[in-house]
Amino acid sequence: MQYVPELTWILFLRVLDDQEQAAQDEAEAVGARFTPSLQPPYRWRDWASPKGAKRKALEAGKLGDFFGFVNGDLIPYLKSLAHNPNATARQKIIGEALSGVEKTRIDTERNLLDVLDRVDALNLHAADGTHMFP
Repeated sequence: MQYVPELTWILFLRVLDDQEQAAQDEAEAVGARFTPSLQPPYRWRDWASPKGAKRKALEAGKLGDFFGFVNGDLIPYLKSLAHNPNATARQKIIGEALSGVEKTRIDTERNLLDVLDRVDALNLHAADGTHMFP
């Protein structure tokens, strides 16, 4: 499959967002503070999820806006986390995980959106928790 490298970082970001949402929910339940690793619009739920505000705005824009965001904004931002002196350990992992990604290699925005939709639909709650983030 030609999209295997893309699936690696796409799944990574999906799992990260799912874990961070769970951690945020747990923190809120006990009145604790939670600081997410990624701020909007860089969280999966913002740009990749079909319900995400950033995704909706990009899809409503002109052709090329989605690729422009992913290649020109999202990927550079995520990669920069590895070199941010104030980055958390998790942010540094995110930056390192994306260090080899220059741009998405999926050929069309429609195909990229289809891949994102399929990954978004995965049930990650059935995943083995021993292979998740620290």
